Amino acid sequence: MNKLVLFFIIFFFIPFVSAQNQIKSSENVEYLHADLIKTGSVFLQSTGFSVPSDLHLNILIPQTTNSQETDIISVEGPDEYNITKDKFGNQIMTLVWKRPPVNRDIPYRVVFDVKVYNKTETRAGNFSVTGLTRPSMEITKKAFEITEGLEGIYKIFKVTEWVNRWVEYDKGCMNFTKSAVWTYHTRKGTCDEFSNLLISMLRALGYNAWYVAGYAFSKDWGPHGWVEVEYNGRVVSLDPTWLESPVDATHIKFVNLPDSNQTETAGVLGNVKILWNKTEPEIKIVKETEKPKIKAYSIGIPTKIKSGSYGLLKIHAFSDKCVLSEARTESCKNSEGADFIELSEKNKTMGFCYQDDYYFFLKAPEIKKGFLYTCPVTVYVSGKKDIINFTVVSDHEKETKLYFNTQSVLTPGQRFIITTSLLNSGKRKENVSVYVFFNGIVQSKTIDLKTGETQIKWSLNAPEKTGKETLYIYSSLGDLASKDMTIIENKKLGISNITVIRGGDEIHVFVNVVKLSNVTGSVVFRVNGEEQREKISFGNQTQTFEFVFEPESSGTQQISIFLVSKEKYQDGWEGSIMFEKSKSATESVWEYIKKIINYFLSIFNIKI
Repeated sequence: MNKLVLFFIIFFFIPFVSAQNQIKSSENVEYLHADLIKTGSVFLQSTGFSVPSDLHLNILIPQTTNSQETDIISVEGPDEYNITKDKFGNQIMTLVWKRPPVNRDIPYRVVFDVKVYNKTETRAGNFSVTGLTRPSMEITKKAFEITEGLEGIYKIFKVTEWVNRWVEYDKGCMNFTKSAVWTYHTRKGTCDEFSNLLISMLRALGYNAWYVAGYAFSKDWGPHGWVEVEYNGRVVSLDPTWLESPVDATHIKFVNLPDSNQTETAGVLGNVKILWNKTEPEIKIVKETEKPKIKAYSIGIPTKIKSGSYGLLKIHAFSDKCVLSEARTESCKNSEGADFIELSEKNKTMGFCYQDDYYFFLKAPEIKKGFLYTCPVTVYVSGKKDIINFTVVSDHEKETKLYFNTQSVLTPGQRFIITTSLLNSGKRKENVSVYVFFNGIVQSKTIDLKTGETQIKWSLNAPEKTGKETLYIYSSLGDLASKDMTIIENKKLGISNITVIRGGDEIHVFVNVVKLSNVTGSVVFRVNGEEQREKISFGNQTQTFEFVFEPESSGTQQISIFLVSKEKYQDGWEGSIMFEKSKSATESVWEYIKKIINYFLSIFNIKI
């Protein structure tokens, strides 16, 4: 009596060596024409006296879709083959041997002609949530938390970026497939785990997302998995492992599935044991064309930086579509092999539609007087590199200073004003660009900075969600200031006005407080590490408080003012005040003599 034997082979992703390596930058491949060759063999080990028949091998093959064409060139080995579709609509090839031999290898070889285009897929998947992709409460909460305030494609890009940063690629996970929940907690995995977690987060946000298995090129060809999601009636491809959207044309699609669990199967009639030896496909490139999906140029603001000061690197990126990629930066090295110029970030996610600007802060090292160094900073965008030469110069003591004041405790969406002050103590006019970075928005103004103090006012909006947000202010003269802003749900006490009066050797600060509800609280005044505190009266709706302090020396005085109720922030203000302390006659004479001596000794690089 013949017995039907089914043998399931899990389609593991293992590396292999390609026949060719013509690709310069896989991310830039917009068209790929290749021959894909699948080979293997089956060994039927006899366990009885019956003669086996009807050996079937169901193998996964490159699909034909809107962005991919597949033709069968040749099939060697089986008596016949046919193409069917599985329950998910994927094309499956079945190889059939009617009277297969026993106790010897039964080889097969299938050659496909594959053409992949950088086109948008039109057919969306229709898959149910599985145990590998089902979002937990934690995953759902995180998905909504990181996308709060974002709309449209930017939500999809944000969760893709988050998965890429959250999960560490671990080759130790190559021999198993784990769920989104497991990946979320362990923070490790391969492309399967990256994809399962991304699908889970997209599902939590209400998007129809699914898994794609196939082959792709990185340093070489290899098995790979990525994600597709339905958005506004079209399909968007996402690669969370390589942080890329849309995926490039080296991504050869084999199958669409609800998750990363896929199989190839074998079956035979007869009392035999099936041993299936499969080799990974060989991919021979016939033709490929490369075109950067993102074009970009970089500028330094400025390219000449004073010793110990800050600079700004700006990347202007543009594309004819919505794209997700990554910009990388690399500084020249010093004699010890470390970065000569310190960059605020080495990598920055670029997720935009049509065009956007990206910024990196730079910090120049302290160098000896009389020296200068030229340091090339390399910027990599979409497989292309751009080199910006920054010159670091030693200079005399800085003659400009940047300081600012602003509210520091805000409510969601609140509009507020920042006042930046630039002090030019030199004798010449300076052309300066000032940038404000806050909540993903960049504002800039360029002015001719005259001798003395110049103020610039900026109007900004707080984020729509509570928490912390850092404010950065940069001047092209080399100053960088920052402040952590606190966003709270609502306020019960508010600051309506701050007035600063300089009188003699004292500074008087007047704080107007408005009670927005019937609470008690305090005004906390801090300057240069010293704190003063006044209680807010219970009955009065508005009160004015005066704080007086005498700075010990001239220079910038850092002031913080907070309203607290039960020691919780209600409102706040941060500011810097320039103060010149009156000098005695003896001090003035000594300062004059010192300048004369320094002038004559400067040629010997001596200063007292």
